[in-house]
This record gives sequence, C-alpha cells and structure tokens, in this order.
Amino acid sequence: MPSKLNSELLDQQLKAEAPVAEASCPRLRDMWLQESNKDEPNLDIKFQYALTLIKTRSHDKNREGMSLLEGLAESSYHVGECYYSMALALYRMGRYEECRSMVEIVLRMDPDMPAAQTLHKAVQEAVARRNETVRNVAAGGAAVAGLGILVGVLLGRR
Repeated sequence: MPSKLNSELLDQQLKAEAPVAEASCPRLRDMWLQESNKDEPNLDIKFQYALTLIKTRSHDKNREGMSLLEGLAESSYHVGECYYSMALALYRMGRYEECRSMVEIVLRMDPDMPAAQTLHKAVQEAVARRNETVRNVAAGGAAVAGLGILVGVLLGRR
C-alpha cells in the first residue's frame, strides 16, 4: 500500500484541528480584546489567538489571523513561527504559490525546521496535483471538441 503524501497528511491534520480551533476562537478573542487594551499587551495571547484563527475553516478568520501574525512579525515576535503560520494559512486557503514563497522564506531563516520542510513538500505536491487536474480537464475538453467536430463532419456528409 503506498504511503500517504505529505499534502494528504497535512490536509487531514488541518481538518482535524479546525473544530477545536473554531470552538476556542471566542474565548481567545475575548482574552486578546482584554489584553489589547493594556499598555503592554501580552503578545503570547495575540499569537495564540492568531494561530487559532488560521486553523479554522473560515477564510475570513484565516486572513484575520494572518494580519495579526504580520503585526507580530513586524515587531520581531517569533518571526519564523509567524511566517510559518502565515504560510500554513495560505496553504489552507489554497493559495499555494504564495504559501510556497512564504515557506521558502522560513526555510532560508531556519533550514532545519521540520514543520516548514513538511509544509514545503506538501505545497509542492498540492501544486503538482492541481496542475495534473488542469491538464486532465484540458485533455478531456480537447477530446470532447474533437468528437464534436467529427460528429459535425459526419452529419454534414448526409
């Protein structure tokens, strides 16, 4: 039996994490809103909230999480983890080219980061799978068009 692709394993992991993340969002949101009003908010709470947002199935929440992570990275808070998490959000949203660019930044910062290596392989597999699907659809469309021309020619001979 062939082993599962990195992308299939990652997709399963993300799917399993989504319900837990969605259930945790309101509590973490409230915690972050309280924290954000302080003179020196605890960035760990912001980071945890952002991570939770990117693990949900909602692309709006994924984008909100990415925005929080961008702010954290700009303030030099766990930059590598922020970039990796943004890459993961891009992967979840199917924005594979952007994901690949982001995860390659992470790998330049930390070439030995196992999670980034896995995500990089997964996004390469996802892009290859998507490209194969596009090729198959194009080939199917060409076959249907060819059949239509053949039928037209045959009917025209009558």
